[in-house]
Formats: sequence, C-alpha cells, structure tokens
Amino acid sequence: MKFRQPALNKTEIVGLRSIVWTALTGPFYFFKKGALIEGSVMLMLGLWIEFADPDVVRVSAGVLSDIDWSVWGAFVLLSPLLLAWSYRRRGWTEIPEV
Repeated sequence: MKFRQPALNKTEIVGLRSIVWTALTGPFYFFKKGALIEGSVMLMLGLWIEFADPDVVRVSAGVLSDIDWSVWGAFVLLSPLLLAWSYRRRGWTEIPEV
C-alpha cells in the first residue's frame, strides 16, 4: 500500500518492509513514521510486562516473558495495518495500485 500526504506530497510505502523494521526497532519505527499512539502503546505494554514483578502479578516469570514476546510479535505482524490506520487517521490518502 502507498500513502500520500496531501500537504507536502510525501509518499510512504506500507508492506513487508514495515514488518522487518518493526521487528528490528520496535516502537521506534512507529515513532519515526509518525504513528505516536501505536508506538506508545507498544512501548508501554512492553515495558510494563518486562518490568512487572511476578510476585505482585501472581504470574510466573516464564509466562510474563511469553506474554512479552507475544505482544512484540503481534505488533510486528500487525504493523502494516497499524501504520495504514495511522496514515488514514492523519488525513493521508491511499494511492491505488496500478
């Protein structure tokens, strides 16, 4: 998918590349692309789960680690969809594929 910002004519491509870069850089890729809400949610969920005390949460450390990896994986796999929603929410127009 391609999106164009009407004011500056800036074009961004959303696809497999976004999955790879999200897997490598996590929420910082969303911040770079201007998807502040998505990046903030990924960062806060990741930090909360990573630093949660297993005694307080009453979940074993292994389960917390599995949840942390699952959250990261979900954001990685959904990154094209999340970026597309972010661009549409900010008024970008989708360029039809030819």
